Amino acid sequence: MLTGDVGAGLLEMSPAAVRNAAKGVDMAATGMYRDAKGYKVLDTNTLEAALKGIGFQPNSVATIQEANGINQGAKAFYNLRA
Repeated sequence: MLTGDVGAGLLEMSPAAVRNAAKGVDMAATGMYRDAKGYKVLDTNTLEAALKGIGFQPNSVATIQEANGINQGAKAFYNLRA
C-alpha cells in the first residue's frame, strides 16, 4: 500500500483463502504462475489454477519455489560471508 498500489496492499492483508482464490483466478486468466513482483515463474494449466484457488500449491510451482528459496538462501549466505 505504501507504493500506491492499494489493491495489492488490501489483497496482501486479506485472509489466505482470499489470496489463494485471487491467485487461482490470475493463473487461470494468464496461464502462468507469477511471483509477488508480477514476473512469470512458469506456465500453468487450468487444473493447477483450480488447485491453487482452493488452497493447494501445485507440485510444479512448489518445486520451482523451493529451488528459488535455496538459491536465495545461498546468495544471502555468500553475501554475509563476503
